[in-house]
Amino acid sequence: MYSMNFDITIGKYRLAALEKVAIKCSVENLADTADITLPGTLFNRALKVEQKIAEGDAVRIRLGYDRILRDEFSGYVSEIATDNDSVRIHCEDELYKFRKDLKDRVLKSVTVKTLLTSVAEEVGKYEVACDYDFTYDNFTIHAAHFFVHKTFDDFNERTGKIEAALQNDDVDSALSYAEDLQNFWARKRKIVEAISYCQDARQVNVILGELTGSLRCEDTDNAFSKIESLYQLIQNVRDMLDFNAIDII
Repeated sequence: MYSMNFDITIGKYRLAALEKVAIKCSVENLADTADITLPGTLFNRALKVEQKIAEGDAVRIRLGYDRILRDEFSGYVSEIATDNDSVRIHCEDELYKFRKDLKDRVLKSVTVKTLLTSVAEEVGKYEVACDYDFTYDNFTIHAAHFFVHKTFDDFNERTGKIEAALQNDDVDSALSYAEDLQNFWARKRKIVEAISYCQDARQVNVILGELTGSLRCEDTDNAFSKIESLYQLIQNVRDMLDFNAIDII
C-alpha cells in the first residue's frame, strides 16, 4: 500500500500538519493556484498562523508517495483566512507579483515591448518576448487604475466562492466566505471612496450585510438575490472608478 507524503514550505516554515491541499492548474485560468488548509488547533493549542506567515511569502508544494516527492506548485501567499475551525491559505503562482501597484509615470513614444519590459522589470525582472512593433505617443501608468482592477477582481472572485458554496448546499461555508468578504470590503472601502465618491460603493456595504443576514437565517433564495445585486453594484462602481482613474490623468 502506498503512503502519501507532503513537503510544504511557506516563507521560512515547513508545515508539520495539514488538513488538505488543492492545486488548480488549467489552461483556462490565467494563474495556477493552491489552497492549503491547516487545522485551527494542534495538540490543543491554537495555531497562530498570522504571526508566522504573511501575504507575499514564497510557497513550495511537493507531493508524492513513499517519500518520493515531486514539485507540484510554487508561488506566493495571496490571502490568509479562517474557514470555520481551519485556516485557509490561498496561493498564486508568479502572476501574483504582477498584482502589485506600479509607480506612477508617463512614458512618451514607447513601444509595446519597451512598455512590457518596464513593467516586468519593476515587478520581478522577468524577460519579455514580444513581436509587436506598435508605438504609443503617450502611455500613463497610474496606481489608482491598477488598484481598481485588482480590488474588484478579488471582490468578484470572493463573491463567486459564496455562490459556488450555495450551489453545493454548503451554507456554512457560504457564510464563512461572506464574512471574509465583509472584512475584505471594510479594508478596501475607504480607499475606494477616497478615489471618487460613488453612491453604489456605499450601497455595497448594505447588501453585504443583508447577504450575511440571509445566510445566517438559511434563506438561500434571498442570498442568491443579494449575490446578483452585488455583481451589478460592483460592476457599476468599477466602471465609475475606472473612468476617473484613467481619464482624469
